[in-house]
Amino acid sequence: MWDYLNMIFRGYVTVSIDSKISVRFFNICRLKRVKISGIESMTDSDEVSFRTSIKNKEMLVKIAEKTGTDIKLEECGLNCICRRIRNKLVILGVFLSVCTILYIQNLFIWRIEITGLDTTGDYAYTNEEISDYLATCNIRTGMLKKDVEKEHIESLIKEKYPKVIWISVYTKGTCLYLDMEVARVYNNYGGASANISDVEKNFMEYCNIVADRDCIIKSIITSNGTPVVSAGDEVSAGDILISGSVSINDDSGDTIRTKQVKASGVIYVYCDVDYDRTYSYSYYSKEPSGETGQYKSIVVGRLRLDMGGEPSGKSFEKRQEQTQVCFFNKMYLPIYIINNNYSGYNLKEAKYTEEELRIIADSDLNYYIDTLQEKGVQIVEKNVKIITVGETLKASGTIRVVTQAGVPAELHEVPATEQ
Repeated sequence: MWDYLNMIFRGYVTVSIDSKISVRFFNICRLKRVKISGIESMTDSDEVSFRTSIKNKEMLVKIAEKTGTDIKLEECGLNCICRRIRNKLVILGVFLSVCTILYIQNLFIWRIEITGLDTTGDYAYTNEEISDYLATCNIRTGMLKKDVEKEHIESLIKEKYPKVIWISVYTKGTCLYLDMEVARVYNNYGGASANISDVEKNFMEYCNIVADRDCIIKSIITSNGTPVVSAGDEVSAGDILISGSVSINDDSGDTIRTKQVKASGVIYVYCDVDYDRTYSYSYYSKEPSGETGQYKSIVVGRLRLDMGGEPSGKSFEKRQEQTQVCFFNKMYLPIYIINNNYSGYNLKEAKYTEEELRIIADSDLNYYIDTLQEKGVQIVEKNVKIITVGETLKASGTIRVVTQAGVPAELHEVPATEQ
C-alpha cells in the first residue's frame, strides 16, 4: 500500500512488453532489483503490462535493448502531471505577476503634464517652473493617486501664479493633468520691471499709479483717481502718475473732503531701451570627424542601464530622445527608454571678416526689435551704433519706444472725513 502511494506521488511508469519474452524480461528485472507490480495480460494483444517506479525508467530501457524487446513506456502520477503543466503554470504565473505589477503601478502618478501656458509674454510661466514649485509642495511623480487633492492643487497654483485665470486638474491613468489658461500681460521695457504678480496677490483697496521707470509721458487717460502728470512731462521711477486721492469741492471751489480710491488709467510713455552686444572676431568652428554612433539607455526609477557609451577623450555632440513606457494609452510607468545619438567633431579656430560680423550684429538687432514689436511695443527711434573696438565688434546704444507704463502702489493715507 505504501509502495503504491509512493509511486502515485513520486510518479510511476506503465510498461507494455511482448508476452513471449516476458519471463526472461521479469527474471532480469528481478536480478537488477527492479520492483514491479500490477502485472496484467492484455486481452486484445499478446502483451503484458506492469507498473514500476519512474526512477527505474532508464534501467527498463537497457533491459529491453539487451533482450531485443519492444517496450512501451507511459509516465503517470502526480509528479508527471505537474511536469506536463509546469510550462503552463509558468506562463500563468508571469501573467498574474504582470497584472499585479500593473495594478500596483496604477495606484501612483508617474507623469505630470501641464498645458495651456502662455510662453510669449515676460510674465509667462514655464512647465519647469511650475513643476519645480509643485515638487516643493510634495506634488511629484511617484505620489499615490489617492493623495492627489485637485482643489488643493488649483488653489496652490492660483495663489503662487496669479496670472493663471483658469485651471483644471484631473487624473487619467497614471498621469496628472494641469490644464490652465494664463492672462496675456506683457512687461514694459526700458527700466525697472513692475512686479504685477505681487500687486495682484496683495489686493489694495486704495492705491496710486506710479512710474515703473524713467520716461516721458506721451498720453494719459484717467478712469479713476486724479492725474498728476500730463503729456510731455519727464518722470522718474516711483513718481506718482495718477493719485488715488480725489478732492471733492463745493460750488465755490473749496475742498470739503478727500476721498481715497483705487487709481486706474491708461498711460503711454516714451522710454529708452538700452542695447549692448559685443562680438568677437575669433570663433571656433566644428568640423565633423565622421565618427558617429548610437546606443540605448534604460532608466527605471533611479537606476540607469547604458547599453553602450561615447568614445572617451574625444569631442562629440550628443542628442537624446526619451520615451516613457506607456500601456493602454494613458498608463505611464516609471520606465524610460533613451536613444542616445552622438557625432564626433574637431574644433578649428577661425575668424570672421568685418562684413560677416556686421551682418550677424545687424541680424541680432533686427531680431530684438521684431521681438519688441510682437509684444505691442512701438519703435520710435533707433540709436544703435556698430563699431570695431580692438578685437571685437560692439553694438551699443538705445532704442526709443512707446509702451504702456504705470503700476499700482499702495496708498497709505487714511480716508479723510467730511469737514
